[in-house]
Amino acid sequence: MIKQINIKNFQSHKDSILTLSPNINVIIGTSDSGKSSIARAIGWTLFNRPLGFSFKSHFSKKNEPVEVEIRFDNGVLLRRKSRDQNLYCINGEKLETIGTDVPIEVLELHKLGKINYQSQFEKIFLLQDSPSEISKKVNEILGIDLADELFKRINSAIFETRKEIKLRESEIEKLEKERDNYKYLDDLGRIIGSLKLNLNRYNALVERYRRLTFLISSIGSVLEEYKKVLGLLKYSEYLEKIRNNLEKYKEMQERYSKLDKIIIGLRELEYELNKISISDSFIEKFTKTSSRMDELKKISEVWENCSSILSKVKILNRKILESAEELKDLKMEYINLLKKAKVCPLCGQTITEKNLEEHIKL
Repeated sequence: MIKQINIKNFQSHKDSILTLSPNINVIIGTSDSGKSSIARAIGWTLFNRPLGFSFKSHFSKKNEPVEVEIRFDNGVLLRRKSRDQNLYCINGEKLETIGTDVPIEVLELHKLGKINYQSQFEKIFLLQDSPSEISKKVNEILGIDLADELFKRINSAIFETRKEIKLRESEIEKLEKERDNYKYLDDLGRIIGSLKLNLNRYNALVERYRRLTFLISSIGSVLEEYKKVLGLLKYSEYLEKIRNNLEKYKEMQERYSKLDKIIIGLRELEYELNKISISDSFIEKFTKTSSRMDELKKISEVWENCSSILSKVKILNRKILESAEELKDLKMEYINLLKKAKVCPLCGQTITEKNLEEHIKL
């Protein structure tokens, strides 16, 4: 229910405030006093009618807006319009407007329609209406028009749905025709499946070839290492001779040590002889000693030769040890290669843990 109306710069109203009673309100006055303007102001605020801007007061300033405020039981509605503004407000909150339509929030606030509102020069409600118009308005009052509107919307939806169905059917028919152009895709799918299968087989063969190539190269490496081992085995007799020479060298080294001690004793004796007088018997003894010294010199020369041989034997012994270590490493590498290859390169038999030692001896 409307409780109060405030009107500014609307036709003949500069700034008017009307407080309404809860019951029936009658507005009276002389002609051109602004009675009809009040009804127009209400219609303009509630339904945005009339359109345009011709209702602005002639006495208002150019930049002043037209304002109508209506206070309801459930809220306050403000309508303001100027040359650059078209505004609705409910309880101080601004609402968006689109074209000439009234915001839905305004319609929900006052809940009024054409049946509830009548302007000054319209036909008297129901009395001057045709039977069809009376029936239509009664239906609207009773809410029957909602059912009619619902049926209209349902029929409209059915029509649009049938139209959409026809459109989709035509599209389906068109797509089915286009699908016929792609019948070869089934055969193509089978061909692709066959190609994938062949590709997998090809990849498997490539992998087997790669493994065989690696195995062949491994066997080649095994053969090369085996040849090296055979070459080293040829020196086994030579190494045995060297070991015998080493034993002889040790014996000679012991003899040399004894001779060295004898020579040192003789030199000490010679030093002592120089200190005492020389007698005939001493000379005779010295002569014998000299002859022994000559023998010792010869033995010394032999020892020097033995020393030279001994140094060579040491060098050879070191090389023998190095060769033995290298032979040991090559033997281990040969065993590992046989385990990897799993095939003996000499006899072609399969290598196992049981017969590995036998193949190594071979």
